[in-house]
Amino acid sequence: MGIIIVATGHGWRPFLVGAGTAVVLGTAASPVYLGVHHPSDVAMSIVDSIAAASLVNAALMLLMAHLSERRSGLRAGRPYGGISHAR
Repeated sequence: MGIIIVATGHGWRPFLVGAGTAVVLGTAASPVYLGVHHPSDVAMSIVDSIAAASLVNAALMLLMAHLSERRSGLRAGRPYGGISHAR
């Protein structure tokens, strides 16, 4: 699901949404079919996964915006010339 969030605005996003949905539903149906988990357990794990992916994506976007803002204030100084130019 995280790949789908990252792929926002790309032309191949609909394919990823379809493939991702098929994989998630197929994986979710397996433990219910085997009787290992209740449907509510599986549904909650899907909700948790989507929420976690969204939170991580938001945190990374904030971090990247912060780093970009910090770097824009740096001024270019003299280029480092290596050890031979040191005084």
